[in-house]
Amino acid sequence: MNVYTYPEFHTFRELIDFQASISADKTAFMFETEHGYVEKTYCDFKSEIESVIEYYQFKNRKKVAFIGSNSYEYILGMYAVLYAGGIVVPINPEQSVEKLVDLSKGCDFVFHEERFCGSDVKRQNWIHLNLVSGIIEAKKCVQKEKLAKSNPDDLAFIIYTSGTCGENKGVMLSQKNVCRNFYAACRILDLKKRSILLLPLHHMYGILSMGVVFSNGETTFILSDKKKLFQNMKFFQPKQLIVVPLYVESFAKILQAAMKRSKVEGVKTIISKEEKRKIKAALAESLENIICGGAPLNYAYIELFEALGIELLNGYGITECSPLIAVNTPETKQKYSVGKVVEYCSVHISNSINGIGEVYVKGDNVMRGYYEDEQSNKIAFDDGWFKTGDIGYFDEQGFLFICGRKKNLIICSNGENICPEELESKLCELPSIKETIVSSNNDQYLKAEIYPDYSRLSEKDIVDLHSAILEDVRQMNLQLPKYKRVEQIVFRDTPFPRGSTGKILRK
Repeated sequence: MNVYTYPEFHTFRELIDFQASISADKTAFMFETEHGYVEKTYCDFKSEIESVIEYYQFKNRKKVAFIGSNSYEYILGMYAVLYAGGIVVPINPEQSVEKLVDLSKGCDFVFHEERFCGSDVKRQNWIHLNLVSGIIEAKKCVQKEKLAKSNPDDLAFIIYTSGTCGENKGVMLSQKNVCRNFYAACRILDLKKRSILLLPLHHMYGILSMGVVFSNGETTFILSDKKKLFQNMKFFQPKQLIVVPLYVESFAKILQAAMKRSKVEGVKTIISKEEKRKIKAALAESLENIICGGAPLNYAYIELFEALGIELLNGYGITECSPLIAVNTPETKQKYSVGKVVEYCSVHISNSINGIGEVYVKGDNVMRGYYEDEQSNKIAFDDGWFKTGDIGYFDEQGFLFICGRKKNLIICSNGENICPEELESKLCELPSIKETIVSSNNDQYLKAEIYPDYSRLSEKDIVDLHSAILEDVRQMNLQLPKYKRVEQIVFRDTPFPRGSTGKILRK
């Protein structure tokens, strides 16, 4: 495994000061406005951070909530709070205003986007995000001595997630938790590459995806309008993307359509460099690698991307672990695995049967606990180990494999345990299946609800899509032990509902 040289930071202030020094004139962020594209250098960014701190008096360790879509103002405000040693509370904006108000209780400020301006809910300390950048020209910079000493153990984030114990658990992460996780990622992956921020900043994975690019002194394009994704990819020409599987599926469609236009029959076809260049241009000619996490990946896509010279690497993390736990690398990878465990992190398989059990994690990346919820904290930890709620195992080479969620585990009447996600992954590798959820029928047999890939109806060899799927599943079942065979199939006409990171929402 390659190990990349990367300086170790313990706080966001150390990280920002360092990059403002060595990458001063390098573009840190680029984004589109109604007046065109704007670039902010690392020097600009630090100067604006200092102005925001001075104006809003963040230096007294304020607790600040952020509610909105990705934007430069969001990032500027968030990093200003972290630089001053305060606490950031990023909240998913796709909730009722009443819920947003409830989750932001106790915050000194709540920065929000325009769509919440017309609400009737009383919000005395709510401030429009546009005002974050609006005060920059008017205010002087804060003097460093006015800020309290930055401490690695200071609480940096409270991120609301369903966690392992129920809804709306506030995950408490320290400056050290997150900075060490940045370090661990940068040590084993070549992340010194320009990237587009696609993941929401109210998720820890989104914060990581931006943070590792910033940590390498590279440029992040902030995408505020997802409808302009492909237009901006061709303009910005990113070298890497950090995404969830839903984006991989969208990219695969674009590439497959480009292959069809180029009369390339499939991934087994020998493709010239010029053909690869033309096909990749449908996304971005510059694209070198994609790192994927946040939900199970259909591994059939790996062959497609790698045939075109794009490395697709799968990883694994959880908000409570800042979030990265393991990841594949170009030099060290294993199909169906989520890679090897990163630095400052240990993984133990607990209560295993034949090596398979619950994934426990301990290390500098593990949260301090759930905010004001001692009962959940008692449940979430076992002798200092955080219980992820995921079922997994290690192979002989030390690669970690995730089978599924403990809470989704199906216990058959014969005593066998089945992770439905394992079967869902196999089903989604079949050519005519787009999405699926596997469940049990009163523990008597397995049932799959399937959303077909209706785009295949245009192919000449497909007459009856449902019949084709039934035959594919029958063939798959022959390769499985009887207790793992899918015996009932229900078709649906619409995709499954998904959360903000693209995960299918299970009932």
